[in-house]
Amino acid sequence: MISGLPLESSQLYSSPTPSGGGQLSVIRTDFWQLILFVGGLFVSLAFLVTSQGSLTTLWKQIPPEHLRFPVSNTFGWYEVLVFYPLIVGLPYLVGPDIYSRILCARNDQVARRSALLAATVVIPLAFLLAFFGVLARAQFPGIPPEAAFPETLGVLIPQGLKGLIAAGFVGAIMSSADTCLISASTILSLNVIRPFYGASKEQHLRITRGTILVVGGVAWLIASLQQGIISSLLLGYSVFVGGVVLPTLVSFCQKSLTVTSTGALCAVVVGGTTAILGKIHGGTLVKGLLTPGGDAFFQHVLGPQYVSIPPMILSLVAMVGVTRITR
Repeated sequence: MISGLPLESSQLYSSPTPSGGGQLSVIRTDFWQLILFVGGLFVSLAFLVTSQGSLTTLWKQIPPEHLRFPVSNTFGWYEVLVFYPLIVGLPYLVGPDIYSRILCARNDQVARRSALLAATVVIPLAFLLAFFGVLARAQFPGIPPEAAFPETLGVLIPQGLKGLIAAGFVGAIMSSADTCLISASTILSLNVIRPFYGASKEQHLRITRGTILVVGGVAWLIASLQQGIISSLLLGYSVFVGGVVLPTLVSFCQKSLTVTSTGALCAVVVGGTTAILGKIHGGTLVKGLLTPGGDAFFQHVLGPQYVSIPPMILSLVAMVGVTRITR
């Protein structure tokens, strides 16, 4: 929650913007939202650093376990080398929200420069956010990871400045939500609905706008049922990786691999559904189907969070099998 606004509520405010203005309306505001976001982060960091008088004083309060890198007692080599590269890394390779912005570029050169500039900004910003989180955990021991900024904002930032910083952060959240809504709704209307419903250009536009509102409502419902931002992100990443990554990667080599559209769609459905089942109640449904022996085997072979990996395997099997049948 930021300044009394639950984060999932921003989804409701986000839906009308992409429905009315599209991706370009979101991109036009991104630069100023980035300025507000980075500026607010630096100001919040300054208040956090000086909250104990000096950085040295605050640094001494950080538990030694929080400073271990790259692994710790709660974050091991399995997470560093297997789980997070697969679940968090792959979406950055094939994420439709990223491509939807790149495809709005004026030409190829603008697209390349924009992607390079974005990567250049994201890397140091990621380290800065991690540094902010470590200091926040020292200042506010025991807070959940996603509460680092809201707690700092609510306790340390003066009232007038608090609203301006909150506006920058909420704007960034809404911008990301807008892009994801547009990408998901466009894919759903163009690649799933349109093949079964021969609509004109005007009808397709209305369908896409309606789909944005529906997807936004579903996203709000899912966010309201989750326990925090991080769990929501991992749920989305798991479903995305399980169902979408392999068909998208294969599409880059469509001429040589000749996967049919039906095969790709089945891969999305099978992999995505399995990923959702793997996240319900901590994967108890999937583990129950595997029996205790199967659960122990997969934990030994694929690691403790193995329920996120079988959806990719099933997605591949469905894509290859259906392609052979429908080719």
